[in-house]
Amino acid sequence: MNDIFTEISFNFISQPITKIIMYLLIYFVVSFIMSSVLGRILSWVTPTKWSLHIKRFKHPSLLLVLLPALWLVFSKLSLEGQYLKISTSIVKSIFYICIFWVLYSASNYLFSGFRIITAKTQSKLDDQLLPVLEKISRFLILSLGLLLVLQSFGLDVFSLIAGLGLGGLALALAAKDTASNFFGSLMILLDQPFNIGDWIKTGDIEGTVEDIGLRSTRIRTFYNSLVVVPNSIIAMSTLDNLGQREYRRFRHVIGLEYETPAENIQTFIQSLKETINNNPNTWDEKTEVTLNSLGDSSVEVLVYVFFSVEDWSQELAERQKLIFDILELSKTHKAPIAYPTQTLHLAKPLPTA
Repeated sequence: MNDIFTEISFNFISQPITKIIMYLLIYFVVSFIMSSVLGRILSWVTPTKWSLHIKRFKHPSLLLVLLPALWLVFSKLSLEGQYLKISTSIVKSIFYICIFWVLYSASNYLFSGFRIITAKTQSKLDDQLLPVLEKISRFLILSLGLLLVLQSFGLDVFSLIAGLGLGGLALALAAKDTASNFFGSLMILLDQPFNIGDWIKTGDIEGTVEDIGLRSTRIRTFYNSLVVVPNSIIAMSTLDNLGQREYRRFRHVIGLEYETPAENIQTFIQSLKETINNNPNTWDEKTEVTLNSLGDSSVEVLVYVFFSVEDWSQELAERQKLIFDILELSKTHKAPIAYPTQTLHLAKPLPTA
């Protein structure tokens, strides 16, 4: 009985597929041990600022170094026929995976460096173009790597590409919107109607641009929702870029009481105009402070100012400062601000006969 069991076990283990599994198991166990040892060594000898970059290349590089050992395992099995073909395909595919894994990690490392460089430049074109180029490079690396892995298993990649060429018309019709969005993104990047961080308004959508992608642009609205707009729609529609205003207009009407003497109104207007012109963040040539009209319940003074500020927060701060100045000058020059009032006149009763 023991002899029969021993013979069956020996025959089972001598089968090629079982040997492959056994040797692969041994190979991956050894790879795991070496990976752990290499990681410990690198953590000891590598400075902290480089450790993250080294970890990106550790696993594919280690797998690539151990690849000859895997090929030696298969050669020791003396495989023939279909088993030899499968083992060769496995080694080739692992080789391609390692190479493109390294390329993918290298592209991430390079674009990380490019982001640091572009952050220091004044131009915003590179800030917008870099994410697009990064996505394209990742897509090309992954696509080419997948094609080579498929080719290593005997798939005719050229026939596959030719088949896609025959179906190109159907693909083009199906991807019409995708193509229009892609060309829309190119027009946005080349024409630069807006940049990341700009406050824009297109159609019923208003907010700050967060990202410009290959297919769409993401806009963060002022009620904090995220709107995704296809680039083809943005390229074909009217766009108001509020973020690239050199000056920001502030128009306000001040109502003064009718009982205010004309001299007080004149000195109030003159002092307010001088206060605005002394502000370094205003456009003096366009400043207007003038008696504009006689309203229903007040004498109306028009204040027309342009602020030279970079964002919405600074604009609000300048508005607040100007309003405080108006209130202070109103008290100083005895030109009180009017409340909406109405005077009711009651007719005298008719005399009785």
